[in-house]
Amino acid sequence: SRAEWGADETKRFSNGVEVWSPTFFPIQGLIVHHTVTANDDLNPLATVQAIYHQHAVLNGWGDIAYHYLIDEAGRVFEGRWSGDTSKACGAGGDGFDFAHDEAGLLVTGGHTGYHNQGNVGIALLGNFASADELGDPGWVQLDPKQAALDALAATLADLSMRHDIDPTGQWVYANPMCDLPPDEWQWNCSDDGLPYFPDQTRDVISGHRDWRSTACPGAAMYALLPDIRNDVDALIKDRPMITVDENPLVREGNTVGGYEGAISGVSATHPNDLPVTLTNDATDFLRLGDTLVTWTATDPNELYDLAIQTVTVADTVSPDLVVPDNLSVTTLDPSGATITYLASASDVVDPSPNLSCDPASGSSFPLGDTTVTCDASDRSTNASSASFLVTVELQPR
Repeated sequence: SRAEWGADETKRFSNGVEVWSPTFFPIQGLIVHHTVTANDDLNPLATVQAIYHQHAVLNGWGDIAYHYLIDEAGRVFEGRWSGDTSKACGAGGDGFDFAHDEAGLLVTGGHTGYHNQGNVGIALLGNFASADELGDPGWVQLDPKQAALDALAATLADLSMRHDIDPTGQWVYANPMCDLPPDEWQWNCSDDGLPYFPDQTRDVISGHRDWRSTACPGAAMYALLPDIRNDVDALIKDRPMITVDENPLVREGNTVGGYEGAISGVSATHPNDLPVTLTNDATDFLRLGDTLVTWTATDPNELYDLAIQTVTVADTVSPDLVVPDNLSVTTLDPSGATITYLASASDVVDPSPNLSCDPASGSSFPLGDTTVTCDASDRSTNASSASFLVTVELQPR
């Protein structure tokens, strides 16, 4: 996590203002980079700190540009700040909260200009360029270490499972910023002179050079991407699959302020008929309104699938209104009588529904018949109405 590699969070701010506020979008693709730092690095933690300082302070970006960084030993470092402090790996964290918000959207990085929103940037520490790419005839091209490649494949597999991505597939990237009104564009999306290339097909797992004029991720790493795609596909092809049968799932409020009880509407299957454990992160109590619930289906091999379900807790039940039976009284006063009565309202979800009666208890009722109407309403605007008759008769002298 950032805390474990020593990210100085003050570097994200200038004069108390966050330089690069996080924005979040659905994941579209996975882009591999190299950092062009030393191979056989004896202090990769210091290297990550240096990259952070370069990006956040010297470049003025306010943060590190990559979402994930991987060292030669296969350690995965949390990159771009995602709005909340991640759980440290040494305290049981698994990196699931790296680079994402609670809804599972990707924080925008800064690794591939004009194509950052929705694209994950994963950087391997080291330099995998060829001698020609570096312009150095004495340079000896190196492949990434196997531990780093294994960690890269595992990270890509995890992201592919999590976001239902086909690691061997292709897609057409569309920057979601360009769906905004033109006056909210970060650049002129219709300017063909800019290095934004809409409507072009890319591999879901691609290299930086597939997007920009750059040698990144180096000839050695780029040559391995076809194998990486196949490795990732092999890791996840036998995973369970979740189907969200009810989205949104609607539950009627059954306790004060919301709903307590089981939720359903999701099922899971496995291509090899292995047992699947289906869990969710819903709390025991769900408040009125929409709650995003993440479901996880896991098999004995720890392969998994994720799905987001919207659970809508509604209150459509009117308050229970109790009024007296019809009342009949006599009086010696020809102008009528003061009548008191008891009416009450209760509601499962709203502990204090509004109650009003007309005429109110304690009012003066004239001789004859008067209809009392009582109305009750809860916070969800559900309403009940009931009435009873009050008869006031003049007592003979």
